[in-house]
Amino acid sequence: MTTVTIASTQWEVSLATTLAEKTAGLGGIEAIHTNTGMLFVYDTVQLVLVTTVPMFFILDILFFDENLVVTGIERFVSPGNEISAACMYFMEVNGGETLGVELGMQAVITELPTQQPMDLSALISGMVVIMMMTMMMKQI
Repeated sequence: MTTVTIASTQWEVSLATTLAEKTAGLGGIEAIHTNTGMLFVYDTVQLVLVTTVPMFFILDILFFDENLVVTGIERFVSPGNEISAACMYFMEVNGGETLGVELGMQAVITELPTQQPMDLSALISGMVVIMMMTMMMKQI
């Protein structure tokens, strides 16, 4: 489990790193335990759209830059809303749990995944085989 710490507050979070995980998020979940949440991880700082349409509980959302500095705070966000912000990471936790957090504060995250370059060798090999087969078929 990954831990996010800001000042003296700590959350145990699940990571959302894939498109499927980011799309599902915490949607459809009835509730989460105190001081838990989900951390959404992107490759670079980008504009993200956070939707709480599928949510069943009130959230606090923290946005972070590439240096894990808090750049945005949305508190007590009820289901059915959409929020956009530029960030590299954002975290959803129970509403009210971020009351001591302020803009500019530094987060410390344990077990943050490193972004691995994609291994395209299998894709390239498959494309080469298809191209060779196509060339052979044209000769027949």
